[in-house]
Amino acid sequence: APTAAAAAPRPKMVIPWGVIIAVWVDSCVDGMLIGLTTPAKEGGLTLAVATSLEMCFLGFSFTLVLLKTMRRRWASLLTLSPCFLLVLASVAAALCSKNLQ
Repeated sequence: APTAAAAAPRPKMVIPWGVIIAVWVDSCVDGMLIGLTTPAKEGGLTLAVATSLEMCFLGFSFTLVLLKTMRRRWASLLTLSPCFLLVLASVAAALCSKNLQ
């Protein structure tokens, strides 16, 4: 006989698209800023450290929001997405800035 917990329907997953898109945009902008300031040795390092601290706190808050509203598997996958976007935007901006020089 199935238990009461097994028979209960799963709660509907709520996807916080507003938060997700805001974090993705922030990650892309931060990545572009790092990519553009990479040739400037002093400014690039300062910006990279400041962005790392900011992304640490943003990532922690982002993960908590996702864990409250989504299943753990999807929350884990979405938590990694800003990291990839930051790196991709940084590389793209660095490549574009070389063409501008």
